[in-house]
Amino acid sequence: MAGALQNAGSRTRRVGPTSRHITMRPPIATLALLGLLTALGSAFVTGCIGTHDEAWRPASRDEAPNQPAPPEPRAQPLPPAAGGSDASGADPTGSAHPESTGSARPIPPSEPTSEPEPGDSTFPAGTGGTSESPHETSDVTPSSPAGPWCGPVRCRPGEVCYRVQCVPACRSDADCGDSAECRQGICEVPACSANRDCGYGERCDPDEEKCTPVGVSECIADEDCGNDFFCATDGVCSVCGDTIGCPDGLVCLQRECIAERSPPVTFQRRAVSGLDVIQGWRENDGMGFGAGIGVVDVEGNGRPDLFVGAYGDRDDPACIYLNRSTPEEMRFDAAADCAGVEPTAWAAWAVDLDGDGRDELIVVGDSFVHVHAFHPSPERVELVHPRLDRHRLARCVPGAVAAMDITFDGQAELLIGCQAHTDEIERMEEHDWSNLLFRMNDQRAWIAIDATDDDPLLSDGVTLALGVADLNDNGLLDLVLVTDSFSSIGRRRVHFEPGAVLLRCAPDEDCTWRPVPFGVNTTNWGSYMGAGLVRVNGRDRLYLSDWGPNRLVHHVDSVPVDEARQRLADLGRRGGRLLFAWGVVVDDFTRNGLDDLIVTHGMTADLDVAVWEVHVDTLLTQEPDGTFSAWAEEAGFVPPADEPTDVAFLPAASRNAVKVDLTGDGLLEIVIASLNGPVKIYTEQPQGAPPPPRCTIAPRPRLVPAHGFGMAIAAGDTRDFRTRDIQGQMRAGAPTTVTSITQQGTLRFPSGFESRFDCLGEPGPVVIEEPDWIALESADFSTILTLSPLPTDEPIQVDAILRSSDGTMTRVSGEDLGEGRWRLAGTAQDVFPAINGRWVGRWFPVGP
Repeated sequence: MAGALQNAGSRTRRVGPTSRHITMRPPIATLALLGLLTALGSAFVTGCIGTHDEAWRPASRDEAPNQPAPPEPRAQPLPPAAGGSDASGADPTGSAHPESTGSARPIPPSEPTSEPEPGDSTFPAGTGGTSESPHETSDVTPSSPAGPWCGPVRCRPGEVCYRVQCVPACRSDADCGDSAECRQGICEVPACSANRDCGYGERCDPDEEKCTPVGVSECIADEDCGNDFFCATDGVCSVCGDTIGCPDGLVCLQRECIAERSPPVTFQRRAVSGLDVIQGWRENDGMGFGAGIGVVDVEGNGRPDLFVGAYGDRDDPACIYLNRSTPEEMRFDAAADCAGVEPTAWAAWAVDLDGDGRDELIVVGDSFVHVHAFHPSPERVELVHPRLDRHRLARCVPGAVAAMDITFDGQAELLIGCQAHTDEIERMEEHDWSNLLFRMNDQRAWIAIDATDDDPLLSDGVTLALGVADLNDNGLLDLVLVTDSFSSIGRRRVHFEPGAVLLRCAPDEDCTWRPVPFGVNTTNWGSYMGAGLVRVNGRDRLYLSDWGPNRLVHHVDSVPVDEARQRLADLGRRGGRLLFAWGVVVDDFTRNGLDDLIVTHGMTADLDVAVWEVHVDTLLTQEPDGTFSAWAEEAGFVPPADEPTDVAFLPAASRNAVKVDLTGDGLLEIVIASLNGPVKIYTEQPQGAPPPPRCTIAPRPRLVPAHGFGMAIAAGDTRDFRTRDIQGQMRAGAPTTVTSITQQGTLRFPSGFESRFDCLGEPGPVVIEEPDWIALESADFSTILTLSPLPTDEPIQVDAILRSSDGTMTRVSGEDLGEGRWRLAGTAQDVFPAINGRWVGRWFPVGP
């Protein structure tokens, strides 16, 4: 049955719907590889992190638990004119806080009593200059004009010299996280005499007289374990098990006592025919980024197919698997010749570069980027750049892609995020990781765009993911630069780029991007691996997966505030060990109108099997008070130890994740890539009576290009627009479609054009095409702007930037002439319009 659109200006149509590794356990090979990995782990810790006490960095006030959020600023209607990782997985701060899963629920933070008004934004709107630098903190001695000398340089006010490096100073113990103390401006761990002096899962080291995180780890005797843990008979430190049970109301899960409860939604692990590949482990691998996945419609039949990348030394080749699934059976067939994909490719992103409604695919691997087209005939184009050379030391190792209009000309450029390679551990600071940017010229050839060294878009951090969304609701697509600085709480590698939110500037401003940090002071740095946009108490927050506590960030006057701990969403530890979080998937999984999250977890290089086992994928369901409840095995997620593996003595580890309806039944599948394990597919299992099917929508934007991001959906007749799809996953491409939990509503394109839709009780896909709705012409020393059809049912105010042939730009407000026409005072070569305070996001030429 066909879907129906109420907006007269848009059209809708409905479209239809290798070998397996055998785990071997040869003792000699196992011992040899154990020795190799032990050496690798040592090199990783020494090269990436340094010694245990090397880089204790002060945390900021936003890491303190139960800190109320300041009131949030009101967004302007129209922007004003401008004038490295520790491989052990241990918690370096020795936190005494229990894990989010099963921990006591503190009183939630207080919220503003009034509801946010339309236009309120969690991210700064307008210009107002650049955001506050993380180094620009209050001086420890305000009368001092500069900080102390540190080797050949002098530190800034508010910094101290530590190991010949200027770092932000702490001023109190509250700046130092859980277990450290502020001593002469440096966060240090206090001495201990017994385990009782330490936090949960910590052991007092008798030689160092410091608390050392142990948690769930291998042991021989109880003395090897930390506070509140004992050595179980299987040689793993535990809180419960063997003959030791849990108090009433708690159950023993993953060696710890948690509350006995039932999740509001579960996920069923699916058996998949034709997709029995293992994404393997790579020897001499210091990063453990692993292979990725991508969702693409190769055949143009509305069925989402899967790209599966290769990574391990014995992996099957990278391939595209064609979707032949039904609701009863999930099945895939490998495409002929794997659709021409390079066998060593590890990640892919679907895009529609020519606007014909058919997916192209950006495929990346070690120092190569390929653009694949499948219609009308197969074609592969290789992008050329001097740093896309695997024999070059300062090369780009692609691992993230954003296809977005950066030049405001209506065509997508390709931003390539560059990552560290597996053999760069001991020479990280010698490498150039700056991102690459390509555009298509008039001959439809891809050429590199040169940029200045201070362009934040081409950050030289290790870019693991790129998220795209209009974060401050001004109509321009912003960028979330997700970088890995090999940092966590207590260890901030401040000489690496920390990543940032890059807010897009309007064309007449004296900037292109305005960086806004993720954290205050040194909490800006982290091992960020994925990003998602989640609505909490009526406002959007940016969720960042990290090594250790994840972040839930919003901004007040450009200052970031992290609410993850207050809202029980940090998922920082389990079994007394820091967790590596990777994928972030956002949706209303409980179907109660609140945004929930799925966060995938997976260990990197470590031989302590117990540490891998605590990394279980987790569902975070949002409660009405804005806090979150965590569900792991209870929600149906399979523990790593129960997965088939490529390396026999190590469990599997999850990496990136995407959501998509693979079977066309209106239920979401969660597809998760692995390191040392299989591609995992889960199907949501709603509780209670079967709900209406989710509806897959295939947007066809015409004015501003977007591919699986930039779309907003308002349910029913409301104007509560939600954006849940921003890409933002490491080595993983989400689909170019979006899913709606409601059958009727409004889709808003990145340009601001709104289309009503009705899925008529079916799961879709429903195609919604944006019309060409803006036209401009010159008339009597003015410019006439015509909107046909109108982009919204709301009253319309038109503003614009007029650009003359010599590049001069002027802002004007439109005079409403009626019948969808507005007069803009002055003549122009092209116009950059805004509708109701939101920029359309591109230049439009003025006709005669």
